Amino acid sequence: PDVPNLHDVTKITEEDLKPLGHIDVVVFGSPCQDMSIAGKRAGLNAIKEDENHSSRLFFEGVRVFRLAQKVNGARFMLWENVVGALSSQEGRDFGTVLETLVGVKFDNDRLVWGNEGVVCGTGGLCEWAVLDAQWFGVPQRRRRVFALLDTGDWRNRQPILLEAEHLRKVAKANGGEGDGDAPQTQDGARGGCISIDTFDRQGIGLWGRENIASTLRAGDWGRMSDLVAYCIQGNVLNREHHNGPRGNGYNHELAFTLNATDQHAVTIGTKVRRLTAVECERLQGFPDNYTNIPWRGKEESPDGPRYKSLGNSWAVPVVRWIGGRIKFFVTEKSVDIFTARCDNRTAEDISATTKDNDGNRSEEHTS
Repeated sequence: PDVPNLHDVTKITEEDLKPLGHIDVVVFGSPCQDMSIAGKRAGLNAIKEDENHSSRLFFEGVRVFRLAQKVNGARFMLWENVVGALSSQEGRDFGTVLETLVGVKFDNDRLVWGNEGVVCGTGGLCEWAVLDAQWFGVPQRRRRVFALLDTGDWRNRQPILLEAEHLRKVAKANGGEGDGDAPQTQDGARGGCISIDTFDRQGIGLWGRENIASTLRAGDWGRMSDLVAYCIQGNVLNREHHNGPRGNGYNHELAFTLNATDQHAVTIGTKVRRLTAVECERLQGFPDNYTNIPWRGKEESPDGPRYKSLGNSWAVPVVRWIGGRIKFFVTEKSVDIFTARCDNRTAEDISATTKDNDGNRSEEHTS
């Protein structure tokens, strides 16, 4: 809320950026509809009646970063998009992204990009990786590709987005679909932990939410089945019968990817309801009511704009992790370690751990 609003990105000039002073990182995500597997896949260079709302805004974001390089001393640029960006137009679109950022030309018409990689050229070094929000302590499956351009002295630092494979497995086990049964989950927006909801029995078939759960009894399991909530895939609701979901259309303990168009819902027993705006904020790692801001002269915002903004947003814990990695490897003493996500250990603890596994590390760090 304290970031100045420069309005139309296509009209930003050097004069607009000068008052901002020094800038370390420019972050942006261009519209994804033309590259998403759920869209028409028209591609990065799709021509529309209103080009300001197409994926071509990627080039405007890069233009603003180049201005910030010149005026504000910006070193890093972070771009986010759907995973479909890697395969859009048979891989040519992501090739165009890398060519625009680092100046490397890819001649192959059919390019196959992995979920993570690195390329360097005259414009700097660009790392990219597909990261899933569920790995970072929020119960939402949200896979996004992040590309980080470094125009500074990247030769003297460790990778930022790339990690050793064994740490990816640790992250999935603790924050994703692993077998962990910890009673708490990481609160990405505010630090600390969020406790699991508990219920107390208030009567026959009646349950309420309390800080302390009622005594469990051997016969309760049958009567408590209505407390199990399932997440409903957004494209299940308000669709024709022949336009069904991908898969079975529901998840237990993990929400589907939030977007700006679908109606995301949960079901408890036979009752289905839409996710509240606050629940969507929590799935993205924002504090409660973060998007409930004054709107068109009113003190509070209606739900519609809140749902849309959250569907278009980034998961906070993912971006916090990337920012922490940039700060650690650039401003701190660079050591040969890869810090784990959602890990409260100190750098010394992690360094000691990696030294114990020195023989395996050199192979796993090679990308």
